[in-house]
Amino acid sequence: MSLFDKLLTYYQIDLSTYRHMRRPLTYGDLPLSSSFPDLEKITKRIKLALSKREKIMVYGDYDADGVLATSILVDAFKKLNFEVGYYIPNRYQDGYGIHADKVEEIAAKGYSLIITVDNGVNAHEAINKAYDHGIEVIITDHHEILTDIPRNGGILHPFIQAQPYPMCGAVMAFILSRALLDHVEPYHLALATIATISDMMPLLEVNRDLVRLGFDALNQGKYLPIARLTSNGGIIDEQIISMEITPSINAIGRLVENSQINRLVKYFTSSDEAETKTLASWIKEMNKKRRALMNSAFLELPVVEENAKAIVYLSNELEGLIGLLANKLVNEYDVPSVVFTPDESNPAHLIGSARTPLGYDLIAAFSSLEPHMLRGGGHSNAGGLTIEVAKFEAFKQGFINYFSSNGSASIAPKVIDLEISEISWDTLELINTFAPFGQNYKAPVFMIKNIKVSSLSFIKDDRFLATPLGLDRKLLSFNISREEVANYNHIHLIGTLKQQTYRYKRELVFFASGFIHE
Repeated sequence: MSLFDKLLTYYQIDLSTYRHMRRPLTYGDLPLSSSFPDLEKITKRIKLALSKREKIMVYGDYDADGVLATSILVDAFKKLNFEVGYYIPNRYQDGYGIHADKVEEIAAKGYSLIITVDNGVNAHEAINKAYDHGIEVIITDHHEILTDIPRNGGILHPFIQAQPYPMCGAVMAFILSRALLDHVEPYHLALATIATISDMMPLLEVNRDLVRLGFDALNQGKYLPIARLTSNGGIIDEQIISMEITPSINAIGRLVENSQINRLVKYFTSSDEAETKTLASWIKEMNKKRRALMNSAFLELPVVEENAKAIVYLSNELEGLIGLLANKLVNEYDVPSVVFTPDESNPAHLIGSARTPLGYDLIAAFSSLEPHMLRGGGHSNAGGLTIEVAKFEAFKQGFINYFSSNGSASIAPKVIDLEISEISWDTLELINTFAPFGQNYKAPVFMIKNIKVSSLSFIKDDRFLATPLGLDRKLLSFNISREEVANYNHIHLIGTLKQQTYRYKRELVFFASGFIHE
């Protein structure tokens, strides 16, 4: 079977589906405005506000999706020569979403229209307060609708449309921007693309088409605020967004404990090159600080017994960092993990972030542990929760007991056999015809079988595998040391094939995530 046929089998698609996924796209392939029943009403209400010079407030969220959604709308209004107010809540002072106390402040400043982005669909108290003050609220959000929808002057939501499908908050903002401007603004499409990947939306169907068009916009537009968040200013792809752009944006929300997070919106909407340069330096410095804090926090993580079924750890790190710590534990030990930190707003509470490997059901665990929790939510492999300090030990024991009795579902890893001789630029080019890769559509994982251990070379005191395969090709792994493979004659390497630039040299790298032996 050819590698192309193996890839079709891997993704469970046929040739016609492959051709459809690669078809040339136009803006006509983007979500149709007519699919959203309230969009026309929303557009008319906003244009009325513009004509009457009403004060409009755009209320966002502190993650990359919320920041970029806010930036899209603020920039759209700028293009209409209309300045709006905007607010990105602080994770530590304000919490998620719009709250009644902030509505009081907005009302005191004379605003008559609030547009929520990436929040609002469950904010009954705050929205009722807005209407008490005579402020109309337009909701644009993508989160799960938990109860009845709050009172509103119109709602944009990916599951309230003709063809419901998961889309991020910034895509809702982009759809509204397109309606207000009466055309597609490529920069807004680029921002919505970054948000789609950063918020881990499934890269299938409408999201896939949007991201493909968005990459064209990203790489043709050469937008300075985006380019300045990359290491080399080159081609932007899924990896650059996931590894460089998104962490830089999210670092601000994770670390900043005041309203300075709103500088991000200024960064993405300013036309002042000197200003964006200064703000880019600040963002990069904060991300550097985030990495340093995480490196320090990783050193403090507990040593876990070999046969642990789950991990519950109490940390003193910032709330914005505990999800990264939970991810680290899952990657290190491959078991469900929760990291807690004290709730600064209530010393009797702990805030937790939970992660699980594939095959585990975190929501079922939360349901089982409900008596020990104040609140919690998420999905099968990631979630957040709050518990009382007094119930920490009970929760810890319950979490470990639950996953001791409820292990992972049997999920055989999908891999494609690959010969070392197939590690070539032609192979990478073929793989990339199946791109873009992301949530629910990951880059293909390969297995190179029967590699002779004695032929492998290592670097950094033999801690990392690094074996040249030619002038511009190599095997590389930061998870495999010489000591780990020393007792075997042959191993099978499992990993992905990627391009990287190292010291200004383009290299083709097989990144091995692990190995198995016979």
